[in-house]
Amino acid sequence: MTAVSLLGIGVTLMVLTILVAYLESYLGNTRPEVNRSRSLYLTKMTEKGVGNSVTTSGISYFYYTNHVLPLQSPEATSIFSHSAPLPVQGKLGKMRFKVKYTDAAFWQLNEFKFLFGHHFTKSDVDNDAHMVVICSSMARALFDAEPGAALGQEVVFDNKTMKVVGIVEDPLNHGMVSFSEMWVPISLGRFDLSKPTFTGSFSAQVLAHHPSDFQEIIEEYEHKVSQVSHPDQNSIESFNAPLVSHQQFALKVVVYALFNSEPPSALTFYAVLASLVLVIMFIPAINLININSARIRERLSEIGIRKAFGASGRSLVVQFLTENVFLCIMGGILGLLLSLISIHFLNDVNILHGAYLTINFTVLFIGFLLTVLFGLLSGILPAFKMSRLQIVHVLKKQRS
Repeated sequence: MTAVSLLGIGVTLMVLTILVAYLESYLGNTRPEVNRSRSLYLTKMTEKGVGNSVTTSGISYFYYTNHVLPLQSPEATSIFSHSAPLPVQGKLGKMRFKVKYTDAAFWQLNEFKFLFGHHFTKSDVDNDAHMVVICSSMARALFDAEPGAALGQEVVFDNKTMKVVGIVEDPLNHGMVSFSEMWVPISLGRFDLSKPTFTGSFSAQVLAHHPSDFQEIIEEYEHKVSQVSHPDQNSIESFNAPLVSHQQFALKVVVYALFNSEPPSALTFYAVLASLVLVIMFIPAINLININSARIRERLSEIGIRKAFGASGRSLVVQFLTENVFLCIMGGILGLLLSLISIHFLNDVNILHGAYLTINFTVLFIGFLLTVLFGLLSGILPAFKMSRLQIVHVLKKQRS
């Protein structure tokens, strides 16, 4: 019974830790996206045309430079393309890697660990400098050498010869907007950046000085856009490109990935999540009550003898509660070990498709305290019933 109790507590804590780690990989400030809590995103442009036709896509560079970049309230803004697998020619031949086009501000908003070299600057982008930043695994694959050997080497991409000026550590978490294997100046893409259209293949990130500035930024943006006329007024009746928080953006991605459906409101999502956590914790608590009751029934002779020698009901309650709390502490330690092993395994086999899990020790500690609390509560009822038993009844039950 002790083994079953320990396993139940450990598995419960492990499941809770993995659940939180998975959500944090999307919702938390995880490298390189260390500014998620201060960021707003512009990822979708919806245009309603004549005859109620609706088209949805990313935003255009023209829309960004005219209606996002001029905003005064943000600390910084950046524009970037979606990451897509494309062929790149290196020393060992042509291979496909994920490529993202970005501006220079992208490196300010996202914190990559540069192993060698540096990122391209605004001057480089403005002057169409043929340079790229690649990740360390791509450097090894292209040049069959240590990552540092790729610095200053040339790669051929999109019929252009480009120089590797920076090598970053592989992003462990595939992230929401930053992940790629090669980053190219946006000016080198096959984009008509000056074309006066609102739809395109880009997204934008808007960095606030503080999350409390979100409302001010959104109001400035909406006021600016409300005064804008669509370039194609003959075909487009209205357009909409909302700024959303990372939480809203991430919830949509997470819920769609898990359930292939549109997300509920943030309040509903967190209410469901809290209910799920309570259920995860409540089921083992019920199990512990049953196990504790069974353990007490097996120890009726001990209870009877102790009562016969003058043990009070209070001392018996304290004894059994102490045993239960100690059991929960051991189960918590087992849960920590199971969490470490499980998260390491999930990261190695990549079952979660790029969501790199890390243990949040604050959450683990809170889960540990909750486990001890539930263990304490689950032991109160059986211990109280045991303390009320009469000596004669205990010995009779034991004899029968």
